[in-house]
Amino acid sequence: MKDQLTQQILNISKVVLASAGVALCVWLIAGGYPESDDKISEIDAFVNGDSGHFFAIDYVIYVIGLALIAVIGFFIYQLVIRPKRTALSILGLLISALVFIVLFYSGSTDTIADLQVKPEQVGPSTIALTTAGIYTIGICLSLGILAIVLGPFMGRYRK
Repeated sequence: MKDQLTQQILNISKVVLASAGVALCVWLIAGGYPESDDKISEIDAFVNGDSGHFFAIDYVIYVIGLALIAVIGFFIYQLVIRPKRTALSILGLLISALVFIVLFYSGSTDTIADLQVKPEQVGPSTIALTTAGIYTIGICLSLGILAIVLGPFMGRYRK
């Protein structure tokens, strides 16, 4: 009985969060965007989030924050239940973070002029952060694909 109640609460919360997210995204997409020939002040007000249409983005930030708290809680729970496997998972995350930090501090060859962005909106650290993130994701995806492809072969050679 307790499991069924927990499952129903989870299902209801998923529907509520998804519905709110979809509604806010529709509101964001259907919002009145300034035209390219409008006054610069109107376009800047919209880009800076003064128009109120960016509540959907704030909602996504809050959901990501809640998900981060849930992941940390899950790791703590799993660390108590299965310490060895959870420690290996946390080690993998720490290695990914280390790769990201090394890539971030090694910098990027991209410049503001190459990317054709406004200097007041994007700085060199933002470019380095984005580049490091993209490369870290690429490395992790490549290693994951290699593990999927080579996994069956590695199991055969161990025997």
